[in-house]
This record gives sequence, structure tokens and C-alpha cells, in this order.
Amino acid sequence: MEIIERGVFDDLEYALLEDRTAAVIGYLGSAEEPVIPDALHGCRVTVIGNKAFSDCADLYRITVPDSVVSIGDYAFYECSALKEIVISDSAVSIGRSAFANCVSLRSVTMPNSVRSIGDSAFSHCESLRGITLPERLTAVGDRMFSHCRSLTGIDIPDGAVLIGEGAFEACRRLRTVTLPDTAASIGRGAFSGCRSLSTVALPRSVTAVKDETFSGCGSINRIIVPPGVTLIGDRAFYACEWLYEISLPDSVRHIGSDAFSACYHLARVIVRRGSRAEAYCRRNDLPCVYADAEMQ
Repeated sequence: MEIIERGVFDDLEYALLEDRTAAVIGYLGSAEEPVIPDALHGCRVTVIGNKAFSDCADLYRITVPDSVVSIGDYAFYECSALKEIVISDSAVSIGRSAFANCVSLRSVTMPNSVRSIGDSAFSHCESLRGITLPERLTAVGDRMFSHCRSLTGIDIPDGAVLIGEGAFEACRRLRTVTLPDTAASIGRGAFSGCRSLSTVALPRSVTAVKDETFSGCGSINRIIVPPGVTLIGDRAFYACEWLYEISLPDSVRHIGSDAFSACYHLARVIVRRGSRAEAYCRRNDLPCVYADAEMQ
């Protein structure tokens, strides 16, 4: 979109665009709660641009007006004092790393109008304890919540089909996560280092447990791998120290290296007779139990 005019209003740098809308593209002030207007020179403010408020160390709270539909990449990146953000009911997209490294951020109000959230959007938001994801979200991007060390639980909305690589990596206080039946792909290392995660149910839509997906999840004690999964990747359950029991379907065709290494309390791997999972257990001296014996 072509810029037809640039200017400054109340320390807000703005651009007027050819479609008679406006974008906030920078901030020159030091207010704790700057006001973003819904219009500038008769043009509706529809965009908060890339890096518009990045590194604003004094920013404490921000309300995004109802006119805004898009929040750009790195828009509030590393606003270290930012504690609360209210996103407008018209917002549709939130860019990559938009709130990354906002280490004080505790409260995010996000409307159901949001359909896409970029990779690493809330990465390293170390004070964020919980967040309600919008109902229309179809993907949790790569590293979206990685290193959110205060996050304790999250529900992925129905309709989401993708959980990205490292999406919740090193969320060390994350105890529960609810995955929808629509989630067909869970990325590499999605929950690695979630050492408090004790409960997770893999949906039947998943066909692979990829490399390091649950590596270092030391509190998980039981996992049922659903029918239809064909691959368990390298170090998929590495260092799940308290994993006691895992059930593997006969659909599994490949189990990667060190998939169950350092699972010191693993006592039962439930398999089907003659399956490749059974053969893997025999080769690696894992304690396998036959599924048909469990049914008796």
C-alpha cells in the first residue's frame, strides 16, 4: 500500500495510505499508557505497523482501538514494562514476534475476530500465566509461546490443525494442555522442556510424534499414542523421567533413535504381538506388554 503522507501526532509517528486509512508506524514518547486514536486526519487507523512500539521501555498498558485490524511484526517487541494489553474486537491478524520478550506481560485480552497469530508472537513472555486463544485460530505457530515460564495451562481451540515447532518449548510450569481432535500436525519440539506437564491426550488426527516433541517432560507418567500414528521421531520422549507406561499402536512403522532414552521409570510399553513396536522394544531392552493380555 502506497504511503501518501507521513506525520507525527502526540508522539505517534503515522502514515496515511492511498486507501484513506492510516497506520501507526512508530512512537517517540515515553508515556506509560499512550493513546492510539481510531482516526488520524479523517483516516481510520487500521494498522499498527512493524516495530511501531518495539523497545518502548516505559510502556505499561496499551489499548488497541476498534479500528485496528492488523498488528504488525515486532510491533511491541521487548516492551519490558508492558503488563497489560487489550486488543480490539476488529483485529484479524497479529504479526510475528509482536509481543515477544515482553517479560512483564501478564494479561492479554484477545477477541475471537483474530484468525492468525505469527510465529514467536508471545515468546519469552515470562510473566504470562494464562491466555484464551481465539476460536477462529487454525494454527499455533512456531515458538508462539516458547519460554513462557509462568504459563500453567492452555486450551487449543477446536478447528486448530497445526501446533508449530517449539510452540511451547521450555514452558516449565505448563501442567495441562488440551489439544483438539482437529490437530493433525504437532511440530518438532512442540512441548520439549515442559517439565511440569503431567497430562496430555494426543488426538486421533495426529499421524506422527516428531523429533523431541515431549523431550524433557519429566512429569508425564502415561501416554497413549493413538491408532494411525506411523512415526515416533528421534528423542520424542527423551528424558521423560517419570514416564511409567506408554501404549504404541501397530500402525507405528518407525521409531527414531533415543526415543525413550533416559526414561528411568518406564515399566510398561504396551504393544501388539508381531508389531514393529514390539521388535523395537526387544532390540532396545524395553519392558513390553502385549495389548491383548491387557484386555483379558
